[in-house]
Amino acid sequence: MLVINNVTMPAPNAYEVSEADVDSENTTRSESGVLHRDRIRGGIRKIQVTWRVKESSARQILAAVSPAAVSVTYLDTQTGGNRNSRMYAGDRKMTLVQHRNTLADPLWDVSFSLTEY
Repeated sequence: MLVINNVTMPAPNAYEVSEADVDSENTTRSESGVLHRDRIRGGIRKIQVTWRVKESSARQILAAVSPAAVSVTYLDTQTGGNRNSRMYAGDRKMTLVQHRNTLADPLWDVSFSLTEY
């Protein structure tokens, strides 16, 4: 479902694809509230993804998104097919999940967004 820099990621627990537009600095609202929009690019994909994984997999996932730009092949929910994009990772979040009241083999929730350049 998700390949980052030619590394196949584990199956995520949550996966959400959204689209955004970029407006120029000339986009403004008038005093009467009317939007004067200058859209310069549309359809920028953003993927929000979360895994619940063991520490070794968490390290693999985070290492894959450590470069400033990554190649991402992902399931595009708009087309239903795979799409390849150059993306960057937003803030990465790791949350320790206590598993069976022991930290001997803990699980981590790893989440971040990937945004198209």
